Amino acid sequence: RWDAALSLQRYTMEQRTRVFNGSLITAALANPDITKRINPFVDPRVAGSSQAAIFESMALYNTLDSSSWSRTLDLTFDGEAYTLPGGPIKMATGVVLTQDANKNASVTSSVAVTPVVTTANVWGSQDGQSAFAEFSVPVFGKSNAVSLIRRFDVQLAGRYERESDFSKFVPKYGISWVPVTSVLVRASYGEGFRAPALTEYQVVAAPFTQTIVDPRRTPASTTGVLTTRGSRPDVGPETSTNEFYGIVFEPPFAKGLNLSVNYYRTEQRNAIQVLSGTTIVNNEALFPGRVIREPATAADIALGQPGKLLQVDTTFINFGKIVNQSLDLGLDYNLPWDNFGRFRVGLNASRTLEATRQLAPGQPAVVLEGDTASPPKWKYLASIFWDRGPLSASIFFNYLDGFESNNTGNSFAANNTTQRFAPTPAVTRVDVRGGYTFRDGVWRGYGKGFRISGGIGNLFDEE
Repeated sequence: RWDAALSLQRYTMEQRTRVFNGSLITAALANPDITKRINPFVDPRVAGSSQAAIFESMALYNTLDSSSWSRTLDLTFDGEAYTLPGGPIKMATGVVLTQDANKNASVTSSVAVTPVVTTANVWGSQDGQSAFAEFSVPVFGKSNAVSLIRRFDVQLAGRYERESDFSKFVPKYGISWVPVTSVLVRASYGEGFRAPALTEYQVVAAPFTQTIVDPRRTPASTTGVLTTRGSRPDVGPETSTNEFYGIVFEPPFAKGLNLSVNYYRTEQRNAIQVLSGTTIVNNEALFPGRVIREPATAADIALGQPGKLLQVDTTFINFGKIVNQSLDLGLDYNLPWDNFGRFRVGLNASRTLEATRQLAPGQPAVVLEGDTASPPKWKYLASIFWDRGPLSASIFFNYLDGFESNNTGNSFAANNTTQRFAPTPAVTRVDVRGGYTFRDGVWRGYGKGFRISGGIGNLFDEE
Protein backbone atom coordinates (compact mmCIF):
# COMPACT_ATOMS: atom_id res chain seq x y z
CA ARG A 1 0.00 0.00 0.00
CA TRP A 2 1.16 3.53 -0.59
CA ASP A 3 0.07 6.98 0.39
CA ALA A 4 1.10 10.43 -0.83
CA ALA A 5 0.35 13.81 0.69
CA LEU A 6 1.21 17.33 -0.38
CA SER A 7 0.66 20.22 2.01
CA LEU A 8 1.00 23.94 1.43
CA GLN A 9 0.90 26.50 4.22
CA ARG A 10 1.20 30.27 4.34
CA TYR A 11 1.23 32.41 7.47
CA THR A 12 1.27 36.18 7.85
CA MET A 13 1.28 38.38 10.95
CA GLU A 14 1.14 42.11 11.49
CA GLN A 15 1.80 43.41 14.99
CA ARG A 16 1.51 46.99 16.23
CA THR A 17 2.60 47.93 19.75
CA ARG A 18 2.02 51.39 21.22
CA VAL A 19 4.53 52.53 23.84
CA PHE A 20 4.99 55.93 25.47
CA ASN A 21 7.97 58.22 25.44
CA GLY A 22 8.39 58.52 29.18
CA SER A 23 10.97 61.26 28.86
CA LEU A 24 8.23 63.64 27.69
CA ILE A 25 5.95 63.07 30.67
CA THR A 26 7.84 65.45 32.96
CA ALA A 27 7.61 68.21 30.38
CA ALA A 28 3.90 67.51 29.86
CA LEU A 29 3.25 67.79 33.60
CA ALA A 30 4.72 71.30 33.62
CA ASN A 31 3.62 72.54 30.19
CA PRO A 32 2.51 76.20 30.47
CA ASP A 33 -0.16 75.54 27.84
CA ILE A 34 -3.07 74.10 29.83
CA THR A 35 -4.39 72.30 26.73
CA LYS A 36 -1.13 70.31 26.54
CA ARG A 37 -0.56 69.83 30.25
CA ILE A 38 -1.16 66.42 31.94
CA ASN A 39 -3.27 66.58 35.06
CA PRO A 40 -3.02 63.22 36.85
CA PHE A 41 -5.97 64.12 39.09
CA VAL A 42 -8.56 64.50 36.30
CA ASP A 43 -11.47 62.09 36.45
CA PRO A 44 -11.69 60.70 32.88
CA ARG A 45 -15.36 59.83 33.44
CA VAL A 46 -16.28 63.50 33.50
CA ALA A 47 -17.38 64.82 30.12
CA GLY A 48 -14.78 66.98 28.38
CA SER A 49 -11.91 65.90 30.64
CA SER A 50 -10.21 63.46 28.26
CA GLN A 51 -6.43 63.82 27.93
CA ALA A 52 -6.14 61.17 25.23
CA ALA A 53 -4.75 63.64 22.69
CA ILE A 54 -1.93 64.64 25.06
CA PHE A 55 -0.94 61.02 25.62
CA GLU A 56 -1.18 60.31 21.90
CA SER A 57 1.38 63.06 21.26
CA MET A 58 3.85 60.99 23.34
CA ALA A 59 2.98 57.68 21.71
CA LEU A 60 5.46 55.62 19.71
CA TYR A 61 4.39 52.76 17.46
CA ASN A 62 6.64 49.73 17.05
CA THR A 63 5.81 47.28 14.26
CA LEU A 64 6.68 43.66 13.58
CA ASP A 65 5.56 42.10 10.30
CA SER A 66 6.32 38.55 9.29
CA SER A 67 5.34 36.09 6.60
CA SER A 68 6.33 32.50 6.00
CA TRP A 69 5.39 29.62 3.77
CA SER A 70 6.13 25.91 3.67
CA ARG A 71 5.67 23.00 1.26
CA THR A 72 5.81 19.35 2.29
CA LEU A 73 5.69 16.19 0.17
CA ASP A 74 5.17 12.98 2.16
CA LEU A 75 5.39 9.51 0.56
CA THR A 76 4.85 6.35 2.61
CA PHE A 77 4.70 2.67 1.74
CA ASP A 78 3.59 -0.11 4.08
CA GLY A 79 2.55 -3.73 3.97
CA GLU A 80 3.65 -7.28 4.75
CA ALA A 81 7.18 -8.06 3.63
CA TYR A 82 7.63 -11.74 4.55
CA THR A 83 5.86 -14.43 6.58
CA LEU A 84 7.57 -16.12 9.52
CA PRO A 85 6.24 -18.93 11.73
CA GLY A 86 5.15 -16.28 14.21
CA GLY A 87 3.26 -14.32 11.56
CA PRO A 88 3.90 -11.78 8.79
CA ILE A 89 6.65 -9.16 9.05
CA LYS A 90 5.06 -5.75 8.73
CA MET A 91 7.08 -2.89 7.37
CA ALA A 92 6.72 0.77 6.53
CA THR A 93 9.08 3.12 4.75
CA GLY A 94 8.90 6.57 3.29
CA VAL A 95 10.45 9.94 2.54
CA VAL A 96 9.53 13.48 3.47
CA LEU A 97 10.69 16.54 1.52
CA THR A 98 10.18 20.05 2.90
CA GLN A 99 10.80 23.62 1.80
CA ASP A 100 10.43 26.58 4.13
CA ALA A 101 10.93 30.32 3.80
CA ASN A 102 10.24 33.33 5.95
CA LYS A 103 10.63 37.09 6.02
CA ASN A 104 10.51 39.40 9.03
CA ALA A 105 10.67 43.17 9.33
CA SER A 106 10.55 45.34 12.43
CA VAL A 107 10.53 49.06 13.15
CA THR A 108 11.32 50.06 16.76
CA SER A 109 11.73 53.40 18.47
CA SER A 110 13.88 54.13 21.48
CA VAL A 111 12.18 55.84 24.43
CA ALA A 112 14.15 59.07 24.52
CA VAL A 113 13.57 62.81 24.13
CA THR A 114 14.51 62.34 20.49
CA PRO A 115 13.53 58.73 19.63
CA VAL A 116 15.91 56.73 17.45
CA VAL A 117 14.05 54.62 14.91
CA THR A 118 15.66 51.27 14.06
CA THR A 119 14.57 49.14 11.11
CA ALA A 120 15.62 45.49 10.84
CA ASN A 121 14.90 42.87 8.19
CA VAL A 122 15.60 39.13 8.30
CA TRP A 123 14.74 36.60 5.63
CA GLY A 124 15.84 33.13 4.58
CA SER A 125 14.86 29.68 3.33
CA GLN A 126 15.83 26.08 3.94
CA ASP A 127 15.19 22.63 2.48
CA GLY A 128 14.84 19.40 4.41
CA GLN A 129 14.89 15.70 3.57
CA SER A 130 14.18 12.68 5.71
CA ALA A 131 13.77 8.96 5.16
CA PHE A 132 12.56 6.26 7.52
CA ALA A 133 11.99 2.51 7.73
CA GLU A 134 10.15 0.50 10.37
CA PHE A 135 9.74 -3.25 10.86
CA SER A 136 7.53 -5.27 13.20
CA VAL A 137 8.88 -8.82 13.44
CA PRO A 138 6.68 -11.51 15.08
CA VAL A 139 9.26 -13.90 16.56
CA PHE A 140 6.56 -15.90 18.31
CA GLY A 141 2.88 -16.00 17.45
CA LYS A 142 -0.18 -18.23 17.58
CA SER A 143 1.32 -21.00 15.45
CA ASN A 144 4.67 -21.35 17.29
CA ALA A 145 3.79 -20.16 20.82
CA VAL A 146 5.56 -21.83 23.73
CA SER A 147 5.14 -21.74 27.49
CA LEU A 148 5.44 -18.17 28.82
CA ILE A 149 5.84 -16.80 25.29
CA ARG A 150 2.38 -16.68 23.75
CA ARG A 151 3.49 -13.79 21.57
CA PHE A 152 6.74 -11.88 21.15
CA ASP A 153 7.21 -9.06 18.65
CA VAL A 154 10.28 -6.95 17.96
CA GLN A 155 10.00 -3.44 16.53
CA LEU A 156 12.97 -1.90 14.71
CA ALA A 157 12.93 1.58 13.21
CA GLY A 158 15.32 4.23 12.02
CA ARG A 159 15.04 7.73 10.61
CA TYR A 160 17.59 9.91 8.85
CA GLU A 161 16.96 13.64 8.84
CA ARG A 162 18.76 16.46 7.14
CA GLU A 163 17.65 20.04 7.74
CA SER A 164 19.75 22.91 6.48
CA ASP A 165 23.24 22.41 7.96
CA PHE A 166 22.15 19.73 10.46
CA SER A 167 21.70 15.99 9.94
CA LYS A 168 21.40 12.90 12.12
CA PHE A 169 20.24 9.26 12.12
CA VAL A 170 17.98 8.32 15.04
CA PRO A 171 16.95 4.74 15.92
CA LYS A 172 14.04 3.22 17.82
CA TYR A 173 13.71 -0.28 19.31
CA GLY A 174 10.79 -1.96 21.01
CA ILE A 175 9.32 -5.27 22.13
CA SER A 176 5.83 -6.63 22.88
CA TRP A 177 5.62 -9.78 24.97
CA VAL A 178 2.58 -11.82 26.00
CA PRO A 179 3.68 -14.41 28.60
CA VAL A 180 0.06 -15.52 29.27
CA THR A 181 -3.11 -14.53 27.47
CA SER A 182 -4.12 -12.00 30.11
CA VAL A 183 -0.82 -10.06 30.30
CA LEU A 184 0.91 -7.81 27.76
CA VAL A 185 4.36 -6.34 28.47
CA ARG A 186 5.74 -3.54 26.29
CA ALA A 187 8.99 -1.58 26.21
CA SER A 188 10.71 0.77 23.79
CA TYR A 189 13.71 3.05 23.47
CA GLY A 190 14.10 5.81 20.93
CA GLU A 191 16.12 8.88 20.12
CA GLY A 192 14.95 12.22 18.81
CA PHE A 193 16.49 14.99 16.75
CA ARG A 194 15.08 18.37 15.79
CA ALA A 195 16.91 21.03 13.85
CA PRO A 196 15.98 24.65 14.56
CA ALA A 197 13.20 25.94 12.36
CA LEU A 198 13.56 29.13 10.38
CA THR A 199 11.34 30.90 12.87
CA GLU A 200 13.80 29.97 15.63
CA TYR A 201 16.99 31.36 14.15
CA GLN A 202 15.88 33.80 11.45
CA VAL A 203 13.35 35.98 13.23
CA VAL A 204 14.13 39.62 13.75
CA ALA A 205 14.77 40.54 17.38
CA ALA A 206 11.92 42.66 18.75
CA PRO A 207 12.66 44.79 21.84
CA PHE A 208 10.03 45.82 24.38
CA THR A 209 10.03 47.13 27.95
CA GLN A 210 8.74 45.34 31.04
CA THR A 211 8.90 45.33 34.81
CA ILE A 212 11.19 42.62 36.25
CA VAL A 213 11.72 41.55 39.85
CA ASP A 214 15.48 41.64 40.49
CA PRO A 215 16.41 39.41 43.47
CA ARG A 216 19.84 41.06 43.78
CA ARG A 217 18.53 44.57 44.45
CA THR A 218 16.43 46.46 46.98
CA PRO A 219 13.80 47.46 46.02
CA ALA A 220 13.50 44.40 43.79
CA SER A 221 10.97 45.66 41.23
CA THR A 222 12.63 47.41 38.27
CA THR A 223 10.49 49.16 35.64
CA GLY A 224 11.34 49.98 32.04
CA VAL A 225 13.76 47.08 31.47
CA LEU A 226 14.48 46.73 27.76
CA THR A 227 13.87 43.09 26.83
CA THR A 228 14.86 41.59 23.50
CA ARG A 229 12.97 38.61 22.11
CA GLY A 230 13.35 36.75 18.84
CA SER A 231 15.97 34.40 17.43
CA ARG A 232 19.71 34.02 17.20
CA PRO A 233 21.80 32.75 14.27
CA ASP A 234 23.82 30.42 16.51
CA VAL A 235 20.89 28.29 17.69
CA GLY A 236 21.71 24.57 17.21
CA PRO A 237 19.65 21.36 17.05
CA GLU A 238 18.11 19.64 20.06
CA THR A 239 18.29 15.91 20.76
CA SER A 240 16.42 13.58 23.09
CA THR A 241 16.14 10.02 24.34
CA ASN A 242 12.81 8.41 25.16
CA GLU A 243 12.10 5.31 27.24
CA PHE A 244 8.77 3.54 27.72
CA TYR A 245 7.78 0.52 29.80
CA GLY A 246 4.23 -0.70 30.20
CA ILE A 247 2.07 -3.61 31.25
CA VAL A 248 -1.58 -4.37 30.49
CA PHE A 249 -3.53 -6.88 32.57
CA GLU A 250 -6.96 -8.29 31.75
CA PRO A 251 -7.83 -10.56 34.72
CA PRO A 252 -9.65 -13.70 33.57
CA PHE A 253 -11.91 -13.60 36.65
CA ALA A 254 -13.31 -10.14 35.72
CA LYS A 255 -14.36 -10.08 32.09
CA GLY A 256 -14.30 -6.59 30.64
CA LEU A 257 -11.75 -5.23 33.14
CA ASN A 258 -8.54 -3.75 31.76
CA LEU A 259 -5.71 -2.49 34.01
CA SER A 260 -2.59 -0.73 32.74
CA VAL A 261 0.59 0.83 34.10
CA ASN A 262 2.90 2.87 31.85
CA TYR A 263 6.21 4.54 32.67
CA TYR A 264 7.77 7.26 30.52
CA ARG A 265 11.16 8.96 30.69
CA THR A 266 12.30 11.69 28.32
CA GLU A 267 15.68 13.40 28.44
CA GLN A 268 16.03 16.45 26.25
CA ARG A 269 19.42 17.98 25.57
CA ASN A 270 20.25 21.37 24.09
CA ALA A 271 16.54 22.17 24.03
CA ILE A 272 15.62 25.27 22.05
CA GLN A 273 13.97 27.48 24.65
CA VAL A 274 12.65 30.95 25.22
CA LEU A 275 13.40 31.87 28.82
CA SER A 276 11.51 34.69 30.45
CA GLY A 277 13.35 37.78 31.58
CA THR A 278 12.57 36.80 35.17
CA THR A 279 14.19 33.37 34.75
CA ILE A 280 17.35 34.82 33.20
CA VAL A 281 17.70 37.50 35.89
CA ASN A 282 17.14 34.91 38.63
CA ASN A 283 19.99 32.83 37.12
CA GLU A 284 22.16 35.68 35.89
CA ALA A 285 25.49 33.90 36.47
CA LEU A 286 24.45 31.07 34.15
CA PHE A 287 23.77 33.38 31.20
CA PRO A 288 26.75 35.72 30.77
CA GLY A 289 26.13 38.63 28.47
CA ARG A 290 22.34 38.36 28.60
CA VAL A 291 21.86 40.78 31.51
CA ILE A 292 23.09 44.37 31.18
CA ARG A 293 23.14 46.74 34.18
CA GLU A 294 23.99 50.33 34.92
CA PRO A 295 27.27 50.90 36.77
CA ALA A 296 26.76 50.53 40.51
CA THR A 297 26.22 53.87 42.26
CA ALA A 298 27.74 54.77 45.62
CA ALA A 299 24.39 53.88 47.23
CA ASP A 300 24.44 50.49 45.47
CA ILE A 301 27.96 49.80 46.69
CA ALA A 302 26.95 50.69 50.22
CA LEU A 303 24.07 48.21 50.02
CA GLY A 304 26.29 45.55 48.44
CA GLN A 305 24.13 45.29 45.34
CA PRO A 306 24.80 45.56 41.59
CA GLY A 307 23.63 48.38 39.35
CA LYS A 308 20.09 48.80 38.09
CA LEU A 309 18.81 46.52 35.33
CA LEU A 310 18.97 48.05 31.87
CA GLN A 311 18.46 45.21 29.40
CA VAL A 312 17.72 41.47 29.30
CA ASP A 313 18.25 39.25 26.25
CA THR A 314 15.50 36.58 26.04
CA THR A 315 16.15 35.43 22.46
CA PHE A 316 16.18 31.70 21.67
CA ILE A 317 18.84 29.62 23.37
CA ASN A 318 20.05 26.00 23.54
CA PHE A 319 20.51 25.17 27.17
CA GLY A 320 21.24 22.29 29.48
CA LYS A 321 19.16 19.19 30.00
CA ILE A 322 15.47 18.68 30.68
CA VAL A 323 14.36 15.41 32.28
CA ASN A 324 10.75 14.32 32.71
CA GLN A 325 9.55 11.06 34.24
CA SER A 326 5.92 10.14 34.66
CA LEU A 327 3.73 7.19 35.57
CA ASP A 328 0.28 6.60 34.11
CA LEU A 329 -2.27 4.30 35.73
CA GLY A 330 -5.38 3.22 33.87
CA LEU A 331 -8.56 1.27 34.61
CA ASP A 332 -11.29 0.53 32.11
CA TYR A 333 -14.23 -1.70 33.02
CA ASN A 334 -17.27 -2.69 31.00
CA LEU A 335 -19.67 -3.78 33.74
CA PRO A 336 -21.01 -7.28 33.06
CA TRP A 337 -24.68 -6.59 33.88
CA ASP A 338 -27.04 -4.62 31.68
CA ASN A 339 -30.42 -4.75 33.42
CA PHE A 340 -30.45 -0.96 33.63
CA GLY A 341 -28.37 -0.35 30.53
CA ARG A 342 -24.70 -0.77 29.77
CA PHE A 343 -22.16 0.91 32.03
CA ARG A 344 -18.49 1.58 31.36
CA VAL A 345 -16.22 2.99 34.06
CA GLY A 346 -12.82 4.55 33.44
CA LEU A 347 -10.11 5.95 35.68
CA ASN A 348 -6.82 7.43 34.53
CA ALA A 349 -4.20 8.96 36.79
CA SER A 350 -0.89 10.54 35.82
CA ARG A 351 1.90 11.26 38.30
CA THR A 352 4.94 13.37 37.49
CA LEU A 353 7.86 11.53 39.07
CA GLU A 354 10.60 13.92 38.01
CA ALA A 355 10.76 17.28 36.32
CA THR A 356 14.22 18.82 36.36
CA ARG A 357 16.02 21.34 34.24
CA GLN A 358 19.76 21.85 34.19
CA LEU A 359 20.42 25.38 33.02
CA ALA A 360 24.14 24.98 32.33
CA PRO A 361 26.81 22.26 32.38
CA GLY A 362 28.28 21.71 35.81
CA GLN A 363 25.35 23.32 37.57
CA PRO A 364 22.92 21.34 39.74
CA ALA A 365 19.58 20.61 38.17
CA VAL A 366 16.64 22.78 39.16
CA VAL A 367 13.82 20.65 40.59
CA LEU A 368 10.59 21.83 39.02
CA GLU A 369 8.12 19.46 40.66
CA GLY A 370 5.12 21.52 41.67
CA ASP A 371 6.31 24.45 39.54
CA THR A 372 4.71 26.22 36.60
CA ALA A 373 7.66 25.08 34.43
CA SER A 374 6.65 21.40 34.70
CA PRO A 375 3.52 19.27 34.38
CA PRO A 376 1.38 19.13 37.53
CA LYS A 377 2.19 16.45 40.09
CA TRP A 378 -1.16 14.70 39.64
CA LYS A 379 -3.85 14.58 37.01
CA TYR A 380 -7.01 12.49 37.33
CA LEU A 381 -9.80 11.73 34.92
CA ALA A 382 -12.67 9.52 36.08
CA SER A 383 -15.55 8.79 33.74
CA ILE A 384 -18.81 6.85 33.64
CA PHE A 385 -20.55 6.08 30.36
CA TRP A 386 -24.10 4.73 30.16
CA ASP A 387 -26.37 3.82 27.28
CA ARG A 388 -29.70 2.07 26.99
CA GLY A 389 -31.48 1.90 23.71
CA PRO A 390 -31.46 5.35 22.10
CA LEU A 391 -30.43 7.09 25.33
CA SER A 392 -26.85 7.75 26.45
CA ALA A 393 -25.18 9.76 29.16
CA SER A 394 -21.72 10.40 30.59
CA ILE A 395 -20.11 12.14 33.51
CA PHE A 396 -16.46 13.20 33.82
CA PHE A 397 -14.53 14.12 36.93
CA ASN A 398 -11.34 16.10 36.18
CA TYR A 399 -8.65 17.03 38.68
CA LEU A 400 -5.51 19.03 37.92
CA ASP A 401 -2.97 19.56 40.70
CA GLY A 402 -1.89 23.07 41.59
CA PHE A 403 1.53 24.76 41.45
CA GLU A 404 3.48 25.89 44.48
CA SER A 405 6.24 27.92 42.81
CA ASN A 406 6.77 29.86 39.62
CA ASN A 407 10.08 29.62 37.73
CA THR A 408 8.59 30.60 34.37
CA GLY A 409 7.65 34.15 35.26
CA ASN A 410 4.02 33.31 34.47
CA SER A 411 2.11 36.56 34.96
CA PHE A 412 -0.94 34.61 36.17
CA ALA A 413 0.99 32.91 38.99
CA ALA A 414 3.05 34.03 41.96
CA ASN A 415 6.39 35.45 40.80
CA ASN A 416 8.34 35.34 44.05
CA THR A 417 11.10 32.76 43.57
CA THR A 418 12.43 32.85 47.12
CA GLN A 419 9.20 32.12 48.98
CA ARG A 420 6.28 29.83 48.34
CA PHE A 421 3.28 32.05 48.63
CA ALA A 422 0.04 32.59 46.70
CA PRO A 423 0.27 29.21 44.93
CA THR A 424 -1.80 28.44 41.87
CA PRO A 425 -4.63 26.29 43.26
CA ALA A 426 -5.70 22.87 42.08
CA VAL A 427 -8.60 22.64 39.65
CA THR A 428 -11.54 20.26 40.06
CA ARG A 429 -14.29 20.11 37.48
CA VAL A 430 -17.31 17.90 36.77
CA ASP A 431 -18.81 17.71 33.27
CA VAL A 432 -21.99 15.89 32.29
CA ARG A 433 -23.47 15.04 28.92
CA GLY A 434 -26.50 13.25 27.55
CA GLY A 435 -27.90 12.36 24.17
CA TYR A 436 -30.64 10.69 22.17
CA THR A 437 -30.28 8.83 18.87
CA PHE A 438 -33.25 8.57 16.51
CA ARG A 439 -32.65 5.01 15.37
CA ASP A 440 -35.89 4.74 13.39
CA GLY A 441 -35.75 8.26 12.03
CA VAL A 442 -36.98 11.64 13.13
CA TRP A 443 -40.16 11.62 11.07
CA ARG A 444 -41.63 8.88 8.86
CA GLY A 445 -38.31 7.08 8.67
CA TYR A 446 -36.30 10.14 7.65
CA GLY A 447 -33.17 11.02 9.57
CA LYS A 448 -32.23 7.54 10.78
CA GLY A 449 -29.22 7.72 13.05
CA PHE A 450 -29.71 11.45 13.72
CA ARG A 451 -28.39 12.24 17.17
CA ILE A 452 -28.96 15.20 19.47
CA SER A 453 -26.92 15.77 22.62
CA GLY A 454 -26.21 18.41 25.19
CA GLY A 455 -24.07 18.89 28.23
CA ILE A 456 -22.92 21.13 31.05
CA GLY A 457 -19.25 21.95 31.57
CA ASN A 458 -18.13 22.69 35.12
CA LEU A 459 -21.43 21.50 36.59
CA PHE A 460 -20.84 22.93 40.07
CA ASP A 461 -19.54 26.28 38.81
CA GLU A 462 -16.13 25.92 40.49
CA GLU A 463 -13.64 28.74 39.96
